[in-house]
Amino acid sequence: MNNAPTRGDATASYGIPTAIGILLLILFLFSNCSVRATDDGNVPSQTDSSRAHSSARQVAQESYSPDMWTPFGPFLKPAMFADTPELPGPADIVVPGHGVIRLDASELLPGEKIEREVYSFTYDEGVPVVAGIVQVHIDDEGENTEQLMTSVIGVDVTTATADGPMLISRTNVFKGPEHTMAVGATSDLGVVAVLLSGRLLPEGGEMQRLIGVDVVRGTEVWFKEGGSPIFGRAEAFWQPEPQGSPPGDCPGTVQGFAVASGRILWEEASSAGTALRESGKDCPEFSQVLNGYALITHTSGNVGIVDTRSGAPVVKDHPGTIRLDPKAPFALMIPEPGVGAVPVVKDLRTGADMYRVDAAGGSADDLSVKSLFAGDLYLTLGGKNLIIDARTGENVGTWSRYPVADLGDHAWMDDGSLTAASLTG
Repeated sequence: MNNAPTRGDATASYGIPTAIGILLLILFLFSNCSVRATDDGNVPSQTDSSRAHSSARQVAQESYSPDMWTPFGPFLKPAMFADTPELPGPADIVVPGHGVIRLDASELLPGEKIEREVYSFTYDEGVPVVAGIVQVHIDDEGENTEQLMTSVIGVDVTTATADGPMLISRTNVFKGPEHTMAVGATSDLGVVAVLLSGRLLPEGGEMQRLIGVDVVRGTEVWFKEGGSPIFGRAEAFWQPEPQGSPPGDCPGTVQGFAVASGRILWEEASSAGTALRESGKDCPEFSQVLNGYALITHTSGNVGIVDTRSGAPVVKDHPGTIRLDPKAPFALMIPEPGVGAVPVVKDLRTGADMYRVDAAGGSADDLSVKSLFAGDLYLTLGGKNLIIDARTGENVGTWSRYPVADLGDHAWMDDGSLTAASLTG
């Protein structure tokens, strides 16, 4: 009896293993093409939906060098824009948990003639949202002229897919002749303030208008005219046009207002000896607002801190530098170099000194304070990397990396990594 398989038997005997082998080869090739990295190891722009749903473990492995990126609210933006609160577009941002996302108005508003685009951020019930201000060219059929229209858009970047971020709202705030637009302030409640400058009224000269827009719901909430804003987060500042003041003089009044509602919280008539001024000729600059406190720099170069909710001074005149804690109402007061000068951690709620960073057990030359984050001091002393709880003065551990920024659910570390885990290691 001939037991040799026929040609049909051969198909039955070897067809299944062959098919399995082909399937495994296809899966292998697909897995090697689905995730790509740039030559420097950074994650590239989003190319597939799998990047938008990275696990916490994958996020912890991503790295974004502080030389290339800078904090942008709950995101990171390119380091070249570190000195401005807004982000000119088109541009990339890092969304923790989702990688690098591209913001491009020509893709969000296809078919429109984009003149300019800038971006900020806000939140929808704690979820980060990108706010964009976009200027487009439009044809005015009645006048047979071309005008500019400024729109405010809300962009969902936390559920981005292979098609990119999703447009969730568009609010048109002005249409007219050439004018400029910028981010005036932002809040954590869905509202951003848009600053328009130019001939905004049919009959009138140059002026400024600040408009609060809810980018989640696509509605105008409030507006202010006849003055200029000072950027802030949650609370910001409005300077009405001075009446009868010499050109170039400081504004006569400063108002603090809630960005989400436009409501005035306090008002101060500026003069010598007030919370915001060292003298009547002092025009302070507001360089940072965190946790309800504003860091200001006086004309003299000294720095101070103001409670943005009340306008009250917390630190009026400090001859040195100040670092605000991004997670807690504390500040690191760094004095000018001098005999016996050591940094001090201050509780901004009470104005009291909380902890003196004395170089106990080592020379002051060996002391280097790296970070103040959530009340913990990350410092190097005598060659040791120590973590000191500034509230108790206790040594609570050592560090191999330290946090440089708070991104909400994640901390951005000095080595470029993002972590939602313990910061003591």
